[in-house]
Amino acid sequence: MADKKMLKCSKLSEITDAVTDEAIKFYDEGKLDRFWAALDVLDLLLDVEARVCEREL
Repeated sequence: MADKKMLKCSKLSEITDAVTDEAIKFYDEGKLDRFWAALDVLDLLLDVEARVCEREL
């Protein structure tokens, strides 16, 4: 069971990292509407990651 949880946490972390990278690209490209949308998604992902992985934000 712990392995399954670790796998979920690992995948969530990968997704969170990818969204962070995309948000940075949007900012650098001046696509601020997409940047803010990516930050909204990132906020939700961090909440989910904290719950699933039992981490403090």
